Amino acid sequence: MKTYFYNILALILLHTSAFGQAPNWQVNESQYQYTMSFAAFLNVNGTTLSSTNDKVGAFVNGELRGSANLLYVSSTDRYLAYFLVFANTINETIDFKIYDSVNNQIVNATTTINFQIDKHYGNVFQAFGIANTTLSNQANILDFSFDGAGDVNKTITSNKVTIDSNVFISQNIIDLNAIFQLSPGATLYDGTQKIVSGSNTFNFTNSKILKVLSQDETILKEWTVEVVIVDRDSDGYNSDIDCDDSNATINPGATEILNNGLDDDCNPLTLDVLAGITNETGTTILNCSTTAVSVTATGGVIYSWYDGLSELGTEANFLITEPGNYTVTVTNSSGFSDTASITITENTSFVLAYTANTGGIIIGTTPQTVRCYESGSSVEAIPNTGYVFIDWSDGLTTNPRTDTNIDKDISVTANFDVALDVSEFGITKFKIYPNPVDNVLKIITVNNGTIGGYEIFDALGRRVLFDLKNNTNAIDVSTLYNGVYLIKIKTDKRELTARFIKI
Repeated sequence: MKTYFYNILALILLHTSAFGQAPNWQVNESQYQYTMSFAAFLNVNGTTLSSTNDKVGAFVNGELRGSANLLYVSSTDRYLAYFLVFANTINETIDFKIYDSVNNQIVNATTTINFQIDKHYGNVFQAFGIANTTLSNQANILDFSFDGAGDVNKTITSNKVTIDSNVFISQNIIDLNAIFQLSPGATLYDGTQKIVSGSNTFNFTNSKILKVLSQDETILKEWTVEVVIVDRDSDGYNSDIDCDDSNATINPGATEILNNGLDDDCNPLTLDVLAGITNETGTTILNCSTTAVSVTATGGVIYSWYDGLSELGTEANFLITEPGNYTVTVTNSSGFSDTASITITENTSFVLAYTANTGGIIIGTTPQTVRCYESGSSVEAIPNTGYVFIDWSDGLTTNPRTDTNIDKDISVTANFDVALDVSEFGITKFKIYPNPVDNVLKIITVNNGTIGGYEIFDALGRRVLFDLKNNTNAIDVSTLYNGVYLIKIKTDKRELTARFIKI
């Protein structure tokens, strides 16, 4: 034992010689017969020293009996002083002085001890404490919980901590981060490994035996920490699945109650708030007559409307004037949120489609796309040779036609009929051609009937050309507007009629 400490002292003296600030504490060992040894930590004003320049001296009635500098001990990550104290008699009272290199001061320690031959105090784990103030000798666990576990039910006795499991603990039982409070200055150990509150990992599938070392390191106390499963509120659900084992109305079998701020069924996916959207307008389609859709969010007290790009409003009521997908986030008074969405479409563009039945074609753009209350472009139904235009499928006879003030889709078909290029009434037959006609309409009688005159009427029944005496068989129609006309021809037998188209 003595040889070991002589070697330690040699290292200390070699180290100390490099620093002139340390006091020149040297012992004449040859004057003494006996020794006792120490492995000590130094503490000044509640702070444990941690510099190899720091030093301790042992004195009996002011006479130096031993000294050493601190050394770093990597196995326990701490600084300790290893030194011998010399004496010739037992039970001499040993006092200590501490040199604090940071503050370059020597302080008197309150620690004292009686000399005992070959006695050793302290080790790398539980060292002898030398301090200028009284250090605590308490080694208790005052509080114990787990990071993220919230409030937990626990019982702390003189050497045991019992914690009721909850849903969080049960889900992380093999990887729990302990949060604890100890007696002032005390340290918690798992074996010889120092445990830092909030920065650790424990498996509490089984109970754990931990140790608390008092601040002065005179007391090393074992503690048992265990997690237990209980049914504290007697609702039939144990604490490992019951998210609030102090309230019998809250358990995995309960029904979620909206807007009460509680997770009644212990299922975070079951929302405590249910967002809804009431459509005040009654339609999701914007059109010529409905230019806005009024909606109201329900289910909360705070609202936020989005179109996928930015926030648009923070009131429950919201007016939508553009097509798109709209989402509202609803938050209740307890801070729970849910979302609801509505899609608004637009029908403010309309299609004008024109088609032709057998006997003709459509000239002009078809289909056409126009917006609310705009006008389309002109289209015309042109009969094939031997046919005449009759009307459109919507009943209009205007040709060409231009649809205006549009507020709906239009799809119409032009109707044609075989032209009366040969009319038979009685015994008189005649033929008109060409049909359609551009300039001159010609009339031929088949059985040498005599033409006594003619009248031409437009689609509105107005007489636009006539000659009641002329028996000509060629009529100039170049001045007529394009369209459908009725010609009435007088013969020596009777009046005959036919339709023709002016182009």
